[in-house]
Amino acid sequence: MPASVMIIAAALVASPAFPVQSGETEQVIVGEVVDTSCFLIHEGRGDDHEPCAKVCVLQGGSPAAILDEKSGRLVYGLAPVDVNMAHAHHTQRPDVKLLPLVGERVKVKGHVYERAGVEAITLDEVERAPAKGTGKRPRP
Repeated sequence: MPASVMIIAAALVASPAFPVQSGETEQVIVGEVVDTSCFLIHEGRGDDHEPCAKVCVLQGGSPAAILDEKSGRLVYGLAPVDVNMAHAHHTQRPDVKLLPLVGERVKVKGHVYERAGVEAITLDEVERAPAKGTGKRPRP
């Protein structure tokens, strides 16, 4: 596992997370799946940046996150935790459900947590969303 993913995963899982707002109810986030390295360094996003983002995430190991279009927040993805508290986040990349959707608009349902200024959402449900304002169907 790339060091950048391990560092972020460790920071998010090292201690119990405190929910943003209530955290007890599911929340929905809609936005673009971005490559966190390029987004944070030079605001890399959008159609022009999609090929670069795919290389950085899929080959370079940069974590993928959702750029929430409503709030402008960058929200990392967490592996869902089942009722038995199985630790899937120890056996796979926490953003694994976002990988095939890098550069695309998505709708994510899950529980949002925050610690030390970092936000993350459990990737309970992830689906492609239509392009904003077009009503067009998402890519297959």
